[in-house]
Amino acid sequence: MSEIQLPNTLVDQIAAAGVPTGSVDEFVEQAVREKLHEEERRKEFHRLTAKIREAMLAKGLTEDELLADFEKQRRSDSVETP
Repeated sequence: MSEIQLPNTLVDQIAAAGVPTGSVDEFVEQAVREKLHEEERRKEFHRLTAKIREAMLAKGLTEDELLADFEKQRRSDSVETP
């Protein structure tokens, strides 16, 4: 297992947050896991948006046309029907 050194100011902030001394390792491990999950989601978002962009360009659509279509759909969805 690897070790990391945290600056004392960060350790102090963790303690000030009320994390018990023995739980600091678990706290940091969980924080890293959460950050890694965010990074995975960010990468997936970029992968999907690149795929959408490729499909949009393949169909000859411009970004403005696509946004106008989204706006038109949003407005029609917000209109109440009797």
